[in-house]
Amino acid sequence: MVAASGVVHAKSAPTFVDVAPILYKQCSGCHREGEAGPMSLLTYKQVRPWAKAIKEKLLSHEMPPGNIDPHYGNFQADRIFSEQELTTLVRWVDAGAPLGNAKAVPAVPKFENTREWKIGKPDLVLAVPAFEVPAKGVIDYQHFNVPTTLTEDRWVTAIEGISTARGVVHHAMVLMNEPGHPGPVPGVAAVPAPKDPPKVQPPPGQRPDEARVLGLEFGEQALLGFGAGARPLVYPPGTAVLIKAGTMLHVIMHYQANGTAQTDHSRIGLIFAKEKPTHEVHISGPSNYGIVIPPGEPNYKSVAEMLFTDNIHLLGLWPHMHLRGKISEFKAIFPDGREQILLLVPRFDQTWSQLYALKEPLDIPKGTRLRYTATYDNSKQNKNNPDATKEIRWGDQTWDEMMQGIVVYSHDAAPKRP
Repeated sequence: MVAASGVVHAKSAPTFVDVAPILYKQCSGCHREGEAGPMSLLTYKQVRPWAKAIKEKLLSHEMPPGNIDPHYGNFQADRIFSEQELTTLVRWVDAGAPLGNAKAVPAVPKFENTREWKIGKPDLVLAVPAFEVPAKGVIDYQHFNVPTTLTEDRWVTAIEGISTARGVVHHAMVLMNEPGHPGPVPGVAAVPAPKDPPKVQPPPGQRPDEARVLGLEFGEQALLGFGAGARPLVYPPGTAVLIKAGTMLHVIMHYQANGTAQTDHSRIGLIFAKEKPTHEVHISGPSNYGIVIPPGEPNYKSVAEMLFTDNIHLLGLWPHMHLRGKISEFKAIFPDGREQILLLVPRFDQTWSQLYALKEPLDIPKGTRLRYTATYDNSKQNKNNPDATKEIRWGDQTWDEMMQGIVVYSHDAAPKRP
């Protein structure tokens, strides 16, 4: 369009009429009342003060959380902004974040209550004991034993954890303690630690870079993880996890004070299979309990592997680190030597630790090694780093570190269990 002055005007800038649908789609899952986001971003009045911050966070890739490299894997609801969506938001902010025709702004969607279930009405709801989260201070991991009350074995096709105080729940892990302590998770084996560990003296009784496989050392099998940004586990048709009669759930809650005292009532919902499945789910993964991150180190790499001793279907991957977490990568090394990156998170953010569920199960043959590589930034350049002068080891709190690559998979053959 050419004005009378001869100046060529670009296409008119977007207004909130154009921006609102993008925010509803990409941001409202966390940025609304009762969810994990620090502010609600639904109405123009709520969004306008944060317009410049939204642009900054998007262009720096700090948002959306858990932004993965789209060149690898095919994941459900991965929150990747399209180029058009990003351009629209940036142009809107640069134009002064105009409202436009208020009557044309799309209506705010109706959301499920934060205490309702995304998986539908569960067949069984298990309550975690209430916990009073203080406004300030360090909170030790809380361990709860929750009886399943099951008097017969049940196959479960969907699992969800709900917390009423989501803003203070960093994450939770739910482990199954079956009667008789069945021991290691089937279908996987530990891979020896690297031959050239870091030249740092480890604590007494601990080897440097001591790699383990989640579930192989505890005698408990993982059932679920949940927290900010996490989604429920909904398994493909014919796929389910077995919970034996009399199983006790071991629920590990990681709370973080946020300045407001509140009470958390977490619950776990289960939906039972209507018929016996053909594939049994397990959750395991390579972990490294011997990480030793030197002071000031911007690119400390830790590697752990697990070996699949059966043919499996890969269902999902969940990288877990803390404040110094920088990059997460899962790679499959097939028996013929071929390598394939399964998931790459180039800008890891521990605030939004989550499971990345595949859209379709991926066949992994017997003999494949799964390698999890975690990169840490313990330097002053890491704005989340509490203290770059300290050597960092494994620990429960976020100022410590963890190195866990959580893997959700099912057996290729029909379950041999009852």
